[in-house]
Amino acid sequence: MVSARARLKYVKPLVIMGVATAISLTVFVASLNQWQAYAWGFVLIFAVIMFCGVSFALGPIVFARGTEKFLLGSRRTHWKLDQRVSVVRGDFWSYPFHLPKNGWLGVRCNSDSPVSVEIVSEADLVSATATLSRNPEESRRNIRNVLLSYRAGRDGNWVIVIRNDTLQPANVQIKVSEYLGAWS
Repeated sequence: MVSARARLKYVKPLVIMGVATAISLTVFVASLNQWQAYAWGFVLIFAVIMFCGVSFALGPIVFARGTEKFLLGSRRTHWKLDQRVSVVRGDFWSYPFHLPKNGWLGVRCNSDSPVSVEIVSEADLVSATATLSRNPEESRRNIRNVLLSYRAGRDGNWVIVIRNDTLQPANVQIKVSEYLGAWS
């Protein structure tokens, strides 16, 4: 679905074309008595005005369509993980992944009860206790709707950990993407 803001980029060039058409029609109406004497000149002026309007308007339209195809392509909706998990009280759920240096990762969690979401290295997860991890790279604690983004400082294996510290089980919808363009 295309937002209203995205539709506006098509409206501006069309307004430019409309203004160019209005100017050319004004010239036509104002010079009706001149038209018979200088028919070729009038046609030339009319063609130049219309060409300018079209050339100014079509460039942005073509550019906007190419940009929109790039942004709305398969990478935008490619979720590395999209699933619903249930985490019992006092327990955790984990998802391992590999991320190259300077690679981006986004995590979106929607839960019916507060959970803690962390991104930790595999080595830290091995040494972690049943409570919170000792050294998380990025974390959000006791939140229902979590939006977490992380840029890896080094190449390595990482783990997303979702912990439930409440007294009731948590149903969590988790989405993981390597492209932050997918969040809008």
